[in-house]
Amino acid sequence: MDVDSDSSSTCSESSLCDELQHLVAHCEALHLHHHTALETLERIQLLLDQREGITIHYQCEDRDFGDVLEELHAGALHEIEQGGAMRFGSILLEALQYSSFPSPSGLKN
Repeated sequence: MDVDSDSSSTCSESSLCDELQHLVAHCEALHLHHHTALETLERIQLLLDQREGITIHYQCEDRDFGDVLEELHAGALHEIEQGGAMRFGSILLEALQYSSFPSPSGLKN
């Protein structure tokens, strides 16, 4: 009987070790994503410091990203005031999907 309890204990410990290894792998991936996100934010900050804004190609013209955000936000607020659903997040994601950003080589100094 002790053999059975030892084998189930070993199985349970093995399962626990597998889960802990899985957790460690997820934590490492999360750390990498966090680090990558911080690097991206630093590059965005550098772009903003080198320019007076971010230019985005949206609806067939180059526009200031801040202006586009304000326009999308105002439209979403108007929709809410008219009794519609709050959709700013999905509207923003859709706008970004159909937009492009100029390459960093086009920076003005």
